[in-house]
Amino acid sequence: MDKNIKIMTDYWKDVAELSKNEKNQKDLYKSGFFLYELDNLYERKDSHRVFIYTGQLNADGWGVLIGWDSDGKLRKSTGYGNFQYGGDVRLATQEEVEAFIWDVFNYQNPIREYGRP
Repeated sequence: MDKNIKIMTDYWKDVAELSKNEKNQKDLYKSGFFLYELDNLYERKDSHRVFIYTGQLNADGWGVLIGWDSDGKLRKSTGYGNFQYGGDVRLATQEEVEAFIWDVFNYQNPIREYGRP
């Protein structure tokens, strides 16, 4: 089996296990999970509400490795605590992840660090 296929297969197995568990899921999210921001404060389209989680949760919110900022630009984090989404999240569905990845592939500008022009 191709290494990339195995990684994604293992990822979806982890997601399936989390979906079965009804207790506090935020304690179970792992670094690298695709999460979906439930609070649409900036009127983003659905695929722009998906982000890759860093594994860090603090008072400012959920750590974002790669995601969309409030201006609709794709950004990456420069370190832990640098780029956060506040509010509630859930695991992104496979369709939402695919839409997110499609938007990333088609993003025409350089992906810059959060907080930089």
